[in-house]
Amino acid sequence: MITVHLIANAHLDPIWLWPWQAGLDAALATCRSACDRLDAHPDLICTRGEASVYHQIERIDLQLFQRIRKLMSEERWSIVNGWWIQPDCNLPSGFAMRKQIDLGRRYFRDRFGQFPRVAYNVDTFGHAATLPGLLREAGQDRCVMMRPQEHEMKLPARLFRWRGYDNGPEVVTFRIASAYNSTHGMTAEHVQASLSDLPAGVRHTMCFIRVGDHGGGPTDEHIRWCHKHEKSFDGCRLVFSSPDRFFDAIAGQVDLTHKRRSGRDPYQKRSNRSARIGSASFSGVEQRVPDAYSWRQASGKSRSAPAPRTMGRHSLQGVWDGVVRPKRPTVQDVVQRDDGHAGEHPPIGGIDASCRLCVQP
Repeated sequence: MITVHLIANAHLDPIWLWPWQAGLDAALATCRSACDRLDAHPDLICTRGEASVYHQIERIDLQLFQRIRKLMSEERWSIVNGWWIQPDCNLPSGFAMRKQIDLGRRYFRDRFGQFPRVAYNVDTFGHAATLPGLLREAGQDRCVMMRPQEHEMKLPARLFRWRGYDNGPEVVTFRIASAYNSTHGMTAEHVQASLSDLPAGVRHTMCFIRVGDHGGGPTDEHIRWCHKHEKSFDGCRLVFSSPDRFFDAIAGQVDLTHKRRSGRDPYQKRSNRSARIGSASFSGVEQRVPDAYSWRQASGKSRSAPAPRTMGRHSLQGVWDGVVRPKRPTVQDVVQRDDGHAGEHPPIGGIDASCRLCVQP
């Protein structure tokens, strides 16, 4: 019997094709809807990552924040990712990625007393070979991803051990089948796709459900369909679950012999376009923050070492917080986000932020 873990999720690109205010509205509405669905369906579990979303909810709708916290205590709201946002994983430097993780980890531990083991970046266009090492360094030994998809890169199995280089740190990784959403409703084909390419002996898989491509969790219609077809698939059963429960279920079940070393990124051309657009941002902001840290270390060792002029009355942590989580999006914020890439469409939220930077002193 194969258990299909149904993952009710709500991926959101907050600044892709709309102003940042619209993205914030979508985040609030999505989380309110998820709480309502959980109240109506006692067996449902919802999955949500990104500290930035929780931070905005805490600031704007404290009642909703308390609802989410209560559902977490009941193990019906699952935290994944643990980073500040789901960033692009090709352009930011190693320093930037570490600070991205650290900022999210500090928030989750302070507000919820936990930091997830499951790294979760389902919509970034490619993954750097350094990521397995960064994840293990942060205490994350599990990962959920989707891109590159099946038609873009062949992997040894849907579930495999990912390492960036020979004999490097390994992370148990699951690649989402089909898509992380079910925009046109649940279908048998969507469930069956999750059963493909499983390693021999593995009796668990994950199937992701939600409505819409940007915001919006599972609907009542999705949930009713899953209840109705709980035992409709030969040799399978459908259960609402979370990535943590899935990885717990496969732990020790089988020795995952399938390994994948990072190879050529099929999104390299897209990253190169973004690099040209974001180069001014990186040279102007991200590179100067590590310099400030270096200056502080030097000044701690030698009284004669001059302090950087930009320090002033602001702490270095405050400077970095402004890079990763500005009160309003900046060009740097756009570049670090996975939805801020120079792909088929320009991110409207990014254009809005860029224009604001041009007129602000």
